[in-house]
Amino acid sequence: MYEKGAQFGYVFIGKQGVNEVQKILPYVHTYWELEQGEEGEDDVEVLYTETISCDFMYGTPSTVAFYIQASDLGRDDSILSDYNFRVVLIW
Repeated sequence: MYEKGAQFGYVFIGKQGVNEVQKILPYVHTYWELEQGEEGEDDVEVLYTETISCDFMYGTPSTVAFYIQASDLGRDDSILSDYNFRVVLIW
């Protein structure tokens, strides 16, 4: 599969059965938020881009790894969404 086939990774975006779509990886999405400023301060516009990708590694065992990276390279697990993924292997 690794040398003579094809491997694809997908992520599901949205709510299953409602507005779910399947996106091929890598998937890049830019978010815009307006954070309320402290009392007496202006609101702050926040822009960041999230990239979801995957790697396929041949070995014993073979593995698939999924990565989520924010454009600011920061890590804040509290804002991460729960994602479901799909792997397609073609021989």
